[in-house]
Amino acid sequence: MSGMLPQQGLHGGVHLTLRDLQATPSDELIGLLTRSVGAGGISQHDQAQIEAWHTQIELLRSATLTLTDVLSDCLLIFEFDIPRRGKRIDTVLLLGGLIVVMEFKVGANRFNAEAIRQVEDYALELADFHEPSHGKTIVPVVVATGAGPFEQKSLALIPGEVQAVVRVPGCDLGEWMQVLFKASLDHVSPGDHTKWIAGAYKPTPTILEAAGRLYAGHGVESITHSEAGVQNLGGTQAALGRAVKRARDEQRKVICFITGVPGAGKTLAGLNAVHQFSGVGGRDNAVFLSGNGPLVKLLVESLARDDHVRNKGLRIMDARRKSATFVQNVHRFIELFEQRDTQRPPDERVVVFDEAQRAWNAEHALRKFKRPTSEPVSMLRIMDRHAGWAVLVCLIGGGQEINTGEAGLREWGRALETQFSHWQAWVSPELMAGDASTAGQTLFKHRPGHVEVVSDQALHLSVPMRSYRSQLVGDWVNAVIGFEPERAQRHAEALKYFPVVITRELARAREWLNHRRRGLRRAGLVCSSGARRLRRHGIDPTIELGIEDWFLAGCDDVRSSEFLELPATEFAIQGLELDWVGLCWDADLRANDVDKRWEHWKFVGKDWKRIGVPINQRYLENKYRVLLTRAREGVVIWVPHGDTDDRTRLPRLYDGTAAYLARW
Repeated sequence: MSGMLPQQGLHGGVHLTLRDLQATPSDELIGLLTRSVGAGGISQHDQAQIEAWHTQIELLRSATLTLTDVLSDCLLIFEFDIPRRGKRIDTVLLLGGLIVVMEFKVGANRFNAEAIRQVEDYALELADFHEPSHGKTIVPVVVATGAGPFEQKSLALIPGEVQAVVRVPGCDLGEWMQVLFKASLDHVSPGDHTKWIAGAYKPTPTILEAAGRLYAGHGVESITHSEAGVQNLGGTQAALGRAVKRARDEQRKVICFITGVPGAGKTLAGLNAVHQFSGVGGRDNAVFLSGNGPLVKLLVESLARDDHVRNKGLRIMDARRKSATFVQNVHRFIELFEQRDTQRPPDERVVVFDEAQRAWNAEHALRKFKRPTSEPVSMLRIMDRHAGWAVLVCLIGGGQEINTGEAGLREWGRALETQFSHWQAWVSPELMAGDASTAGQTLFKHRPGHVEVVSDQALHLSVPMRSYRSQLVGDWVNAVIGFEPERAQRHAEALKYFPVVITRELARAREWLNHRRRGLRRAGLVCSSGARRLRRHGIDPTIELGIEDWFLAGCDDVRSSEFLELPATEFAIQGLELDWVGLCWDADLRANDVDKRWEHWKFVGKDWKRIGVPINQRYLENKYRVLLTRAREGVVIWVPHGDTDDRTRLPRLYDGTAAYLARW
């Protein structure tokens, strides 16, 4: 690639050879970079960036002056844009198949933890989501221009992996480049830089990242990882578009049910529907509703913080008010229109109801809010007030009911059959037949002749995306919770890139999590809300969790999940995810390997009491199903040893569970 002129790349930035770096005036490179990152005019902030570019270019020019011949196959990329993530890498250096990711901290006299995590995260992003970088040796580097002296005289590379972060003072960058060159000789084969630059980048964002991208105006096709995921979500998006169009064209009411396997992106599909249909009819016409209080709080706060950073003049309080119109609590929505504005229809004609199978039944609504109707009836009645058309989109997850009073899928069917038969129901075949994705539940006991039902396969999301390292995690979890050890073993054998380990020591679990989380990937402890005897180990599910800080604060904040102190229960974590999860398993759900079943217990007063009611047993199993499916990269399960001197924590209460889980 010798003699290649500096040019803008497909993913933004400017790429050039080392010879071109020596030959091209800095001002010319700065001009290309300014145009590449879209800097319009030179503000005070832009001027600081330009000065940093000048320093970075001169350092690299000096460091590589004697290497232009031996590193003739090397390519530099300045300001490489990580597509769909809103991140730019200062410099990527391609040397054959070796990828060096460099973050420059101009003026810094030390290597702070934030910079180290940042550049490591860039390297992990490439390794996981950039196709030409899969299986490549990636070296993350922090260059602090004011630090010194340089002490690392050698560099041991592990082929095909993201290396530990290297810290290089700016004054010794040239010496380190020599070290890099020597280390690369035994590990690097020639690479095709053109293919690397043009390579596909397919990230799997967390729900918070995805919501932020949608909120900022990006479509769902720009934030999904796999081609199958794009097609699956794209098909669902198209099906919803057809339903909304028919509702508008025929001026009628339509209810759509979206089903899917765990982690397939049902919440993402719902958020995208709000993004897709806001403005239909010339106004903001869509809203995302959820009864999951922690999810709503976290989405609102995360969107507000992103908006506050993106729009410099926007106050954080105003940003929170703005994001709260995008995501709302379903209970407050119903309260407003059922108990205060009892005649007025809502402003929105398209409403998305997340985790709709968890809608409350009439008995619980009466106890909680003094309303004698179930939430399905309330929602349909509220949307029915619209003159003309309206669309209600219900997101359905199987095996997710975890609390008393959650009505389940059949309550929606009863409401349609008995009071709202004029609504047209759009469903997936899975919803009518009942399968694992709906925990065997169906919308109707028998298909009613007086309710028009439109079946559309695109309303089912079949491709799991949360655990991007393996699409079989949900199948394994279902087998574990279903107490099918042989099937669980078969699925476990396929979890090649999604580690699941068992330990009897909490310290080992924390050590495992700390060792594996890298970059900005998050880890945290979770436990059942009924895990009351873990308190002896400092794991107390009754402590109130500040969900915003737990999910958003950094690793040095004691309120953060990263501190591995405060556990999140199924109520806090449902609908959300972490990269690495430590599941703390108490004696509320015990494996009885003799009878091949689970035993269900609840801690009441000073001792455990057996749970005999089948629906409550199912709720408990679902709690652990939720907890087991929160990880994106891997999970460690801690089962305590117990204590012979404490009858509430006897070893026999835990040993059976540990033995059952240890099979795989």
